[in-house]
Amino acid sequence: MNCDRKKLTQFLSKELDVDNKLDFLFHLDDCTECWEEVYNAIKAQHPHYYKNKARRMKISEKEIAQFDKEEEVSDPSLPIVTPSAPHPKLRALRC
Repeated sequence: MNCDRKKLTQFLSKELDVDNKLDFLFHLDDCTECWEEVYNAIKAQHPHYYKNKARRMKISEKEIAQFDKEEEVSDPSLPIVTPSAPHPKLRALRC
């Protein structure tokens, strides 16, 4: 590829004007080498955005069963709302 290293440096230091920045971004679409350099440079500047630590919780089978049981038991005093049945107060306002 016909890569302009000076433009790459200016892009990373945010010295490009809008037209040159757009030209460089179009170049990044085609050039994987420049894209990787930009990616790695930004990753080095902001490593906290690229952490791969997955947040996982250990849930026991007992807790899962309890959650499933809570879903099955519904409060009979709560009304069942469906999209086709508007709230009674809203129905009264329309009339």
